[in-house]
Amino acid sequence: MKLIIGPPGSGKTTQVLDAVRARLSRGDDRFRLVVPTSTMAGHSRNLLAREGLIVRPSRIVTLAGLISEVLPEAQAAGETELTLIVEEVIERLKPRSFAAAMDTPGLAAAIAGALLELAGGGGGADQWQALGSMRVWTSPAMADLGRIYSEVESELKRRRLMTSPGLVSAAASAIGEGALDGCGALYFDGFFTLSPVEASLIRAAARRMDVSVTLPEWPGAAEARQSLLAAGAVEQRLAAVRAVPKIEIAPAATNHREAGEIARRILA
Repeated sequence: MKLIIGPPGSGKTTQVLDAVRARLSRGDDRFRLVVPTSTMAGHSRNLLAREGLIVRPSRIVTLAGLISEVLPEAQAAGETELTLIVEEVIERLKPRSFAAAMDTPGLAAAIAGALLELAGGGGGADQWQALGSMRVWTSPAMADLGRIYSEVESELKRRRLMTSPGLVSAAASAIGEGALDGCGALYFDGFFTLSPVEASLIRAAARRMDVSVTLPEWPGAAEARQSLLAAGAVEQRLAAVRAVPKIEIAPAATNHREAGEIARRILA
């Protein structure tokens, strides 16, 4: 696994795209370039197409697109749907710790957000209960949160849904079992940081294929960086490259001619 670290403008994306160009030039499209947004995916495809390199849309995808390829039948509960499920569960369980806040409009949304954070850290209801048995937490409120978490997981399973972090974890397991074995390389570019479950997906992929990841050099990416280094990633650090502007003097007879020349250059 290769980890490319550097500030903005250091050439991280250029290095990844050069690797993609090399593959496409030799007729090898057994790769996936994974980017954060559909806009960035479209921009990358268009950039390569303008260079005469034809790439299938399925080769440059978002993380959600990659997960859909790996788990075509799986579905994540949306934020609103998860909040409604939590609301149903707390109404059914009536946890004493939250009795004073039961009529508070934002209670279900706050608990749903807390459960998503726990899931994003790789912890399910079973892990939460295990932490309680180790006395990491001891309060009745945390115990009630665990009961709610367990019931929400059961309800999601009944509806054949997952939390979004749970979906990433399931995709990591599928990749680890060979769901992407027809793919020779994965490139992750444009992410400001990675959650623990996203890092686990990358680690699972790195055990079966070549993986390259770019991350910016800032404190928010430190935990993800350490996680990948602990998994054996080889780090390459890039320095910022300051662009040198090219100055051209083009005298124009009138303001209209000057504006026309600027427009011509933009079109060119």
